[in-house]
Amino acid sequence: MSGIAKLVKAIVSEKGKMNIPNALSAVRIILALFVLYLIIKGNIYIAAFLFGFAAATDFFDGFIARAYKQKTRLGKFLDLLADRILVLSPLPILMSRGLHWGIVIIIYVIEIGAVAGLLLIINTKREKEVSLAWLGKVKTFSQYIGVPYAILGWQYFNEVMLAVAALTVLSGLNYFLKLRKVLKNNSSQY
Repeated sequence: MSGIAKLVKAIVSEKGKMNIPNALSAVRIILALFVLYLIIKGNIYIAAFLFGFAAATDFFDGFIARAYKQKTRLGKFLDLLADRILVLSPLPILMSRGLHWGIVIIIYVIEIGAVAGLLLIINTKREKEVSLAWLGKVKTFSQYIGVPYAILGWQYFNEVMLAVAALTVLSGLNYFLKLRKVLKNNSSQY
């Protein structure tokens, strides 16, 4: 069974999946769509504020899930999906407003690769070995600062986003090295 099929099966059969952390992740996805709409309409200040609010839900969903023991596979998947949608969806529109295409490509490739990697191992017992390290948290924080900075079109936004892309690459390399080790160890067990 493929990683995606295992994930779907695990999510469907999971108890306690409808909880506050998962609802916050779902709200983050919906807010990301509103952010896009506001950027397109030129309401950049509201878009940047709403992006920041949506980013704050990322902290709260994780905090609540840990504090109240409400961690679920659905939550892990929704959180990952919501983070990527929030960060990645505005980038193509921001290219039309001056964000360098190379920065967008770098961030997209690393982030989509990380999601694909997680789907490969999401239901293995070794999943925790590639969990988000401190560098990943720094990367996510930088994205949550850099993207609204770019939405606002402030001076040097390409340079800020280049720093975000560099942190994304470093975090991605760290993640892929861990993933490679886990996959190599898993294949040698058979």
